[in-house]
Amino acid sequence: MTRPSTDTSTFSERRLQPRLHHTLSQRPGRYTLLKRHSFPATLKSRLRGRLVLQACNVASIKHTVIAIAALHQTAMTLDNFKRMSLDERGDLSDLSIHHQVAIKQYTKAIRTLREDLASGNLDLRTILISCLVVGCFEGYHGNIPLAFMQLRTGINMLHEWKQGYGDQYIFSWASPNTHIIEDDLVTTFGRLEISTGYAYPEEDETEMIRREQLWNFLSEMPPVFDNLTHARVYLELIFKQMEPCVYDSAPWPNTYPRPKWIERLPERLKYEGASNAVNYCTGPGNIEEQPPNETRESNVPYPAEFLQSDHGSILPDLGLPSEIRDSQDAREIQLILGELKFWQRSFEETMRRPDMKETTGSMMLQMHLQNSFLCAKTYLDDVMLPDQYTYEFIQVVAICKQLLAAFRNGESTNFTLDFGLICPLYICGFKCRVRYIRQEIINLLHDQPRREGFWDSLLAAKVLMWIRDLEEEYAGADVIPEWCRIRPYEVGFYMRTSDGGNATLDEYGREAELLCPQRISPDNFETRERRITVRW
Repeated sequence: MTRPSTDTSTFSERRLQPRLHHTLSQRPGRYTLLKRHSFPATLKSRLRGRLVLQACNVASIKHTVIAIAALHQTAMTLDNFKRMSLDERGDLSDLSIHHQVAIKQYTKAIRTLREDLASGNLDLRTILISCLVVGCFEGYHGNIPLAFMQLRTGINMLHEWKQGYGDQYIFSWASPNTHIIEDDLVTTFGRLEISTGYAYPEEDETEMIRREQLWNFLSEMPPVFDNLTHARVYLELIFKQMEPCVYDSAPWPNTYPRPKWIERLPERLKYEGASNAVNYCTGPGNIEEQPPNETRESNVPYPAEFLQSDHGSILPDLGLPSEIRDSQDAREIQLILGELKFWQRSFEETMRRPDMKETTGSMMLQMHLQNSFLCAKTYLDDVMLPDQYTYEFIQVVAICKQLLAAFRNGESTNFTLDFGLICPLYICGFKCRVRYIRQEIINLLHDQPRREGFWDSLLAAKVLMWIRDLEEEYAGADVIPEWCRIRPYEVGFYMRTSDGGNATLDEYGREAELLCPQRISPDNFETRERRITVRW
């Protein structure tokens, strides 16, 4: 077997340029990493608390970790992430002491990392961890394209390395050689593929192998998980399988390549009209006390045969018209729902064990499960079909409220690289047209600002407010008519430079233009273009 290449020449130094054009004056400030409890909460986890901390013997990683710790202290004193932006500052002297330390340490980190790359002193493992921490800093700072490029570089390098060990490791989240790269590091970059909506290059010839291996992994899902981490891995594998359902439901900046499956979206137009439910914009109220929607599907227990090894062949009934029930898209959705149902049963059995208890981690998994069900069940019709699942939207929002309350009362940071609350709330805000639920979602995103990887809660709230205003402009008697509803997958999300030009991976600002078509009237199928510019 050919030994896999560990060549690091593809790691572009250009992508490591810090976006600074000023020199910081010396200010007193000192950060030390003496014990695990002083490690930035942004990077806490079994992987990030151990592997990254151990890698702090590398100067560039140490400086970046200190910069993240200082940036975290900066963010915890601000009520608006925009105040961390350096894009329009002519003078950095008014920055807080923590922010100055963060920028100074990050500048040192980039300079040292470029020198190490030029000398060839870094192995693949160190470069991957460097991608992780640099991407974390840029994401925290709100530089979405640059953060994405850092993590995409790591994903590509890891993908090329695994290919050298044979096709059986193309999709695997286990390392083919743990003496070089630990399983935890491979798993983390696998998760980042999901949270970033990563699309493999068009010339990639391993797509069919990747999909087959993914289904094979899912077919081995146990009836009871070992622990929450074990459960999370399998749920994330299902996320990977259902990426079209998730990212079609949540338009986000398009600076990076679009996935191949985006080309199939026009085909979905023929599915619309699968449901005729009418959605009422009911008044405000306590979400936890709202009754189930009368039109939602009944909660029929899943058949016992589902627990057999061929559970993927048990196809839940989506209630679709006969003319599209046997379509390729419908059958794929049914298979995904089968996997989600099996995961749900396994998770419920796991939580019945005497050694298990309800935690924020288990609540997060339950919330993502409900959101995954919503994405899958409404994939074939984003316009009217969501009206059948009002109660499910309520469940997602209620769990998110509990989690945010727990975060406020604990030691949680307002940034993480993990797939957290913002994306599920954003998806629900697009799909759910019930006025008080959508407003509750906007409030949660706006009133407790967070950044999760490339998801910014304030930006998400602004987008949802725009969509809400477009749709409710024509609402009569608290009803949003079908003709004026916005399809999420038709929303264009174009990042701009600071002077309003089209953004590139090398030049961009904190500004985006959103465009979408909206029908002119109930009797006219022609559309007009609606647009808005948002800043964050």
